[in-house]
Amino acid sequence: MEKSARGTAETTTAAKEAIGKRDESRDMESDSEEELQRRWLKWKIGLESKGLKVNTGKTEVMVSGRNRTKVNIKDKEGRELNQVDQFKYLGVTFREEGGSETAVRARVKAAWQKWRELGPVIADKKITTKLKTKLYTTVVRPVILYGAECWTTGVKEENILEKTEMRMLRRIKGVTLKDKMKGEDIRKELG
Repeated sequence: MEKSARGTAETTTAAKEAIGKRDESRDMESDSEEELQRRWLKWKIGLESKGLKVNTGKTEVMVSGRNRTKVNIKDKEGRELNQVDQFKYLGVTFREEGGSETAVRARVKAAWQKWRELGPVIADKKITTKLKTKLYTTVVRPVILYGAECWTTGVKEENILEKTEMRMLRRIKGVTLKDKMKGEDIRKELG
């Protein structure tokens, strides 16, 4: 058992040394396909020199930008890496068009699920608005913002987050859109 734990620690150390302080697998930006090919092979050889094996069949390539570009990155044996239009990294979905709409919508969905769990508390007239607001800020809002440091937000993503938050705050306050109360006023009142 001690031997396998030590082996795992050595493998982890080797991986860190091969990759370096920056995660080059996520940072293989380049101007040309040839440069990308060269960096891919260098990264793969570096990992293999430390005793790690890169599974080319599971490795994927994604080009991010406005123009859909096909790249032909191959391993030493000539097998082409699979090119995808989206992938999930640390729970965040990245898309080739850029932006984080998919990730934002997934977090909003998770937040509404948490909101429904708190439904009986939020609907209870005996519980103060202050306590309901505290529940929102300590339980629901962190669910929405989980992984937000990886998002590249644009106007569309910000609008999705804004609308979600205002719908929840209006429910806490007990007002609807028909009451024509400004979002700023609701935010001020709820703190």
